[in-house]
Amino acid sequence: MANDFFDQTKWSTVLRAGADDTQVRLAALERLLTRYRRPILLEFQSRARCAPLEAEELAHQFFHDCLRRDFLKDIDPARGRFRAFIKGCITNFLRDQHDKFTAQKRGGGLAPVSLDETYEDGTPRHDPAGENESPHFDLDRAWAREVLELALAELEQECVNARRGPLFVALKPFLQGDPENGGYSAAASRLGMNEGAVRVAAHRLRQRLGELIEAEIKQTVTVAEDWRDELRYFLELLGGKS
Repeated sequence: MANDFFDQTKWSTVLRAGADDTQVRLAALERLLTRYRRPILLEFQSRARCAPLEAEELAHQFFHDCLRRDFLKDIDPARGRFRAFIKGCITNFLRDQHDKFTAQKRGGGLAPVSLDETYEDGTPRHDPAGENESPHFDLDRAWAREVLELALAELEQECVNARRGPLFVALKPFLQGDPENGGYSAAASRLGMNEGAVRVAAHRLRQRLGELIEAEIKQTVTVAEDWRDELRYFLELLGGKS
C-alpha cells in the first residue's frame, strides 16, 4: 500500500540509507521482498522448472540469504529499479545453489539448479523465456499483476472506510474500461442509483485506481523520471496478457 510507513521504506530511501543504519535498511529490504514475494515465487518456478513447494523452499532460502547478508549495504544506485536488482540477485542465488551442489557432489534436499544446464541437443533446460520474450519476462508479468492487485486492494479499503464498499464491489468489473450491453444500467439498478451517477462514480474510481498504481510503481524506482517508463511498461504487460 502507498501509505506513510512505506514512504519510509521505498527503494530510493533504502539506497540513501546506505550502510549508515542497518536496522532501517533491513526493515526496508524485508518490506520490499515481501511485496515481491509472489513474483519471486513464480520466477523460481519458471527458472528452476520446479513444483510450487520446491519454489517455496528456494524462495525461503533466497529471502533468508538476502536478510542474513544484508545485501543492500553496498548497493550501487546505478542499478536502478528494484525489480531489475532482484532479477540479478535471483540469477546469482541460483548459480550459488548449483555451485554448492557441485562442490558437495551430492544433493542434500533440493535438486541442483543450473542456469547453464542443457539437454543432449544443446537446448537450455532452464530458459523460461519464449521465442519472442526477453529473459525474466515471467517476473515482470507477475510484478504487473501484483501492482494491480495491490492498488485494487488499496482502493477497496478506501471505499470500505468511506462506507462505499458495495459501490466498489458493483463497479470493480468496470475499472479497466466501460462495460457493454447495459452494464451501467444494471449496476445502477442494483445500487439504487441513476445511471449517470454510476458512470461518474466509475470514472472517479478508475481515476483513483490510476493514482494508486502510479504511487505503487513509484515505490521501487530510484530516479523521479523512471516511474513513467515503468508505468508504460506496466500497461504493456497488462495489455499483452491473455
